[in-house]
Amino acid sequence: MKGLVSIPEEDAGREAGAKRTGVSRRALLTFAAGAVGNTFFPKAATNERPPEGVLSAEEVAATIERVTGMPFSEFSKRFDGRVRIASPRGGTYILRIHQMHQPAQDAGRKISGQSEVVAAQRTTEKLLEAVIRANKLDGIFAEGFAEKDAAQRYRDAVRSLEGQLAELEKRSIGTTADAEKAYAGFERVYTASLNNPIFFHYTMRDIRALAHTLRNRFAALVPKSAEERAWLATFDLKLGAYGAERADLEIPDPYTEGADLKLFMDGKLKHIYPMEDRAANARAIKAAQAYRQARKDLGAGRIRREELEPYWREYREAAFTQRERIAFEKVGEWDRERARAGKRPENIVLFFGGDQDFTDTVRQQNKTAGHTERGLIELWAKRPLP
Repeated sequence: MKGLVSIPEEDAGREAGAKRTGVSRRALLTFAAGAVGNTFFPKAATNERPPEGVLSAEEVAATIERVTGMPFSEFSKRFDGRVRIASPRGGTYILRIHQMHQPAQDAGRKISGQSEVVAAQRTTEKLLEAVIRANKLDGIFAEGFAEKDAAQRYRDAVRSLEGQLAELEKRSIGTTADAEKAYAGFERVYTASLNNPIFFHYTMRDIRALAHTLRNRFAALVPKSAEERAWLATFDLKLGAYGAERADLEIPDPYTEGADLKLFMDGKLKHIYPMEDRAANARAIKAAQAYRQARKDLGAGRIRREELEPYWREYREAAFTQRERIAFEKVGEWDRERARAGKRPENIVLFFGGDQDFTDTVRQQNKTAGHTERGLIELWAKRPLP
């Protein structure tokens, strides 16, 4: 019997496969997290600009509760908030919630940093749920998405894989030939799941369960020859290598991909609206790399300090100013679509990394004809998280 696929590679191969794909969201978040000088927590500089009028902590909390409809006092132990811009004429607000998707860049804190990411995302999920529920929002705008249907494609792909796993679980296995076909189908689904971190998160438990089921069914077969007995033993060995019974093969935590996508995949959020543009991000990545190299050249004495300035200006324009402009262009398109449908303006949620400061952009938008005037409230997780 021919065509048996090889035993899957060990964990190093699995990790390489997981990182190889899933670039539509992961690459954008990786760029955002890897920007020059970025850190895990929102920078202090992000919160240095004073709000539109000095408010006490009680006034801030009361404003946030009134605007968002959520019981902010319940979250105040874990989150800080600031009213950056009061809404003109008591209108709607942009609720900017800081996204924290990357551990500290210190290699020594890589593992503990990742646990911080998961803890922050779990806490932020509760905050997002409260805001979405209180404002009856169909969706939020989130960093890491460049197309309107990106999140839906993830969900559809996972559902397809889950359907294939269900069909394989129902398959009758009465012969060694049946076992080979079932194993080949199993290996295809496993590989497709492994090649994307999102898929891997949501299908791996079912894959492990199916591997266990197939092993039991294969063990129940009565081989007709020593050759068939050897084939079945090989199948059993391969299924075991997929981690069906390996306690050391940890399923990646879905929160590492973000609370927003977790809510969407769980059916608690209808839409995730894009805030990114691939071509613009490619330019930003190139500018960030050039600036990073220029800093190294300055440190090595290859360039003078004044020669660093053009790299800095280009990096700021591409990685910050341009990205903010694109994000709000997408918000404006969404506003106009709602207006054409006869829908009233509503509060919107931006789930974005801590380095971007949208204050000037919101002020400018409020002065521009054809744009909905909004206030700006920022919410971010305190540190350290318990």
